[in-house]
Amino acid sequence: MDGTPYSKPSGTASKGLEIDDGWNSEWDMDLEEIQPERTQSTGSHEHSQSNVRNDTEYEEGEEYEQLLDPNLPDQETIELHRMDSGSLASFDDEAASKANEENSPYEEVRAAVRNYDEDLPCNTLRAWTIGLSLVLVGASTNTLFSLRQPSIGLGALIAQIIAWPFGRAWEKVVPNRQINLFGFRCDLNPGPFNIKEHSIIVVMASVSFSVAYATDIILAQLVFYKQNFGVVFQLILTISTQSLGYGIAGMMRRFLVYPASMIWPGNLVAVDLMNAMYEKHQAPDPSIIGVWYSQFLPMSDSSTYDNTGASYNVSKILTPEFTLDEEAYKAYSPVFISTTFALSYGLSFAAITALIVYTYLHHRKAIWAQYKNSTNEKPDIHMKLMQKYKEAPSWWYLSLFGIVLALGFISVLAYPTNLTWWAFLLAVGISFVFSLPIGIIQAVTNHQIGLNVLTEFVYGYIQPGRPLALMLSQALSFVSDLKFGHYMKIPPRTMFMAQVVATTFSCFIQIAVLNFALGNIEGVCDLTQPQRFTCPGGRVFFSASVIWGLIGPARVFSPGQIYSNLLIFFAVGAAAPILFWYAARRWPRSPAKYLMAPLIFGGAGAIPPATPLNYLSWGIVGYVFQHLVKKHHFRWWSRLNYLTSAGLDLGLALGTLVIFFVFTLNEIEAPRWWGNDVVTSTMDYRGEAIQVVLPAGQTFGPQTW
Repeated sequence: MDGTPYSKPSGTASKGLEIDDGWNSEWDMDLEEIQPERTQSTGSHEHSQSNVRNDTEYEEGEEYEQLLDPNLPDQETIELHRMDSGSLASFDDEAASKANEENSPYEEVRAAVRNYDEDLPCNTLRAWTIGLSLVLVGASTNTLFSLRQPSIGLGALIAQIIAWPFGRAWEKVVPNRQINLFGFRCDLNPGPFNIKEHSIIVVMASVSFSVAYATDIILAQLVFYKQNFGVVFQLILTISTQSLGYGIAGMMRRFLVYPASMIWPGNLVAVDLMNAMYEKHQAPDPSIIGVWYSQFLPMSDSSTYDNTGASYNVSKILTPEFTLDEEAYKAYSPVFISTTFALSYGLSFAAITALIVYTYLHHRKAIWAQYKNSTNEKPDIHMKLMQKYKEAPSWWYLSLFGIVLALGFISVLAYPTNLTWWAFLLAVGISFVFSLPIGIIQAVTNHQIGLNVLTEFVYGYIQPGRPLALMLSQALSFVSDLKFGHYMKIPPRTMFMAQVVATTFSCFIQIAVLNFALGNIEGVCDLTQPQRFTCPGGRVFFSASVIWGLIGPARVFSPGQIYSNLLIFFAVGAAAPILFWYAARRWPRSPAKYLMAPLIFGGAGAIPPATPLNYLSWGIVGYVFQHLVKKHHFRWWSRLNYLTSAGLDLGLALGTLVIFFVFTLNEIEAPRWWGNDVVTSTMDYRGEAIQVVLPAGQTFGPQTW
């Protein structure tokens, strides 16, 4: 080593050495005879030799774009391959000895992600059995309770906690012998339950626990439009809408997964908790009132209303073919929405144009360079560690994309959805084009700006009067999971199989549970349902289909219509990034460098049903931990910040489940105190938050529409 002018970076295997995490290679391992081997840098002298080369060759690496990157520390000259041993002093001797090793330039990543790899099996019978079992439980539970308001959900974090005792129990109880399964030899008990098996289980949970968007489409169709195309249509629709994103995700890996600057902060919580669960050392102590006729409507909700203040009766304006009856519409009423609902649409308009302009100003060069140099880009430490595993080839993703695209065509053309083939392709194209800029925003800020308003706006104009056509991208959630696997050093081919199998399996589970619930829960989707199974997601989707699909944006937002002034938000959204960009250039040390227009406009997208109280709570917690604690107690933050986040999330989820199953389900009254009772005294809760209640027979709004 001493005489070598340049040694390979940490984790870089010799060319041609690739590990295929296939069934045979992993399951034939006898882990009792193999000690986990860490692939990492070998010493400070070797590092100092190679650092000269790094400073020159990585000076302009794509993964280290400093232009207005809010995640990079202030007033700090980052060396891509060297950690600041003073500011990153660890809590244990092992971490301290790694202080001078190659690592990520980002503090958040350094605090959560290990800069070494371990040769551990993950494509095991144990991982698949536990993972698919949790998919069954989680997908069915979440589908059932998605019909309830407030909803109760099991997240991937719950699966991460539950999987640990199951894995340990398997390790202790199941005999250590080999069996033949579908022609493959595999170990029933491959040794100690390890972090990579655990990570694969979490990936399965992540792609399957979230309730498919298609279930809201099916609910709106069955319950509110009274139209049933059958279970086969439901399965095809769900599988195609859930899995179309895989093709997009596969093509976006080089832009959204491989670069170090694409942090994906949401993954760091799970990564940090995962590492802590396998840690061998002990942790230390640680007023628009009057606008849009709002005086006649609730201030904040997601329903639609007619000109008497009653819920909009869609049946009055539908033809037998489920399209708009224009004469009936003119005789009935225009559609009205609450003030916050209207503002949320305006802010969504602004977020769309802000996203385009922001991406052009700040990331056009990096995106173009990434595209040109994608085959030989300069990797960070985590990318180097992944190079020893065989990549999942792009044709796998493209083949899956083709199969799912065909299923999508079947769902929209073989059934009377009123959606044309070219309109379906346009929807796929919109998802593909916007996945990169939206993915950049989410990877940096942990906030995803939805495409639903853009697609609703476009389709409401090109195919108005067709609500079912409007109700037809999971791409970024799959990209996020790929980044999680990247951080946890999971072989890409195993990741691909885990994602695809778990997603497809969950689609069958969700459709089965949804149909069971609709057929067996009395009064399901009624607002007065005793157990609160009121179908909030399907109800919101139904409202959107009325506004954008049945009546159409031309009758709602075009010049001369009630909500036409919301179109100005398109211009506001385009101008804001330019102003922020200029201010940051003109005053580089001012807070202007932190202003991100797409995040500002898109951040309010949860209102309604979220309230200012929700945003105030989020803001306070974020400011305390991500600014004050990080600035003044960095050692605590680097070790325990994401563990604290995981603990709070887990406590909330478990507490909610206990309250429901112990108190609500058994009709036991929970302990009463002011914090529990005050909400029932509000006008919003009682449905009385309306300034003017019209006498029977009177209307408000325009005389013609």
